[in-house]
Amino acid sequence: MSVASEIEHILEENRMFFDEEAPQPTGQEIEELGERVGFLPESYRQFVLQGGLKDLRFSNRVLEPDEVLRNLPLVKSAGLIPIADNGCGDLFCVRGEAETI
Repeated sequence: MSVASEIEHILEENRMFFDEEAPQPTGQEIEELGERVGFLPESYRQFVLQGGLKDLRFSNRVLEPDEVLRNLPLVKSAGLIPIADNGCGDLFCVRGEAETI
């Protein structure tokens, strides 16, 4: 199963756990973010594009594109890109194409 279809399946499975007021970034916003930070995992791109920011079942919140940019200075010197947080100030980051920190 591809990343996109796996994410689509997860998001469609339980629509009752969605926050319909959550933002829905455009493909252009995701592309611009990728250009600015230099790398975005395909799973992040697909999750956000398919409405994943609205999903409330994840205990770790996936960052919106502008939040990625806002938090980037906190970890950029370590070569990291923030993609999620736990609401307590901890950032979940990626380095390279597959390594999650």
